[in-house]
Amino acid sequence: MKELNVLLVMPRIVNKVGSGYVFPLGLPYISSSLKQAGFHIFTYNLNHHEGDVRELLEKQIQLHNINAVFTGGMSFQYYPIYELIEAVKSINENIFTLVGGGIITSDPKVAMDALVYADVGVIGEGEITDVEVCNALQSGLSLEEVNGLIIKQENGAYHITAPRKEIEDLDSIPWPDYDGFEVEKSFDQSPGLATLNFKRTLTMLGSRSCPYQCSFCFHTVGKKYRQRNLDDFFAELAYNIEKYQIEYLFLADELFTYSSDRVEEFCRRIKPYHIKWWAQFRVDFLDEWMLELAKDSGCVCWFGTRKCGQSGFKKYGKTHHH
Repeated sequence: MKELNVLLVMPRIVNKVGSGYVFPLGLPYISSSLKQAGFHIFTYNLNHHEGDVRELLEKQIQLHNINAVFTGGMSFQYYPIYELIEAVKSINENIFTLVGGGIITSDPKVAMDALVYADVGVIGEGEITDVEVCNALQSGLSLEEVNGLIIKQENGAYHITAPRKEIEDLDSIPWPDYDGFEVEKSFDQSPGLATLNFKRTLTMLGSRSCPYQCSFCFHTVGKKYRQRNLDDFFAELAYNIEKYQIEYLFLADELFTYSSDRVEEFCRRIKPYHIKWWAQFRVDFLDEWMLELAKDSGCVCWFGTRKCGQSGFKKYGKTHHH
């Protein structure tokens, strides 16, 4: 490609534009990584724009001379992702389409077969992978040299490249590109998830994956549990509070409670901000002291799971309110 112009599109999650939803972080993290690497990146959030998906995308593609479209999400978002990439190919079949997220990672070949119009899928975390994909597209290099991909070949078969290692240092990743996906428009409504009934709710991550292997859970970002440095986390939180005046923090971590020292430090450091927050705990890790500490620091809801027996399985958790 002479000039690579990439459009990152967040699929439409809401049934009606203007409704609340939990703001995803996958594409905003990809966007900030690609922008930091210096590529021509354009972003679009279909959750904030009414109208036919094809017509909306065609305007963006023509406006920015787009020749690659990246999108992604979870398996439950199959249809909006399918609709999105089908629309792109109907506008211009030569536009390169890439899909990432849990929908690909969970079962790459099945997902690619179902999505039909995806040229490439990203298996695992995408921040480094997508930068390397853009380098390859821009330089005319083979995508088969990029780790963490499933590539559709001309004969309909797939080539899966070498596995992508988990990103060890989460602090090396730039903060998510909230503005690129119009996060402020999401503040007008509550996310609509259980107990998330507050406007001005922001999603953040303090860790990735989980050290446990529960039967009902799938780790879309690798098996190795990694945590951000709390200094970096709270620097981002302070920035977001000042910029967006957020009132509620939704911690999207698979597991918040892994170290009691970290939980204690987190609670101590978040309390002065006087915001409410939500997180996922393990019931067998909790005690009255920790619950009181969390409540005192602004935690108004926790979602817990409990380990069952010696098998490593957990029973489904319950949502608890203070």
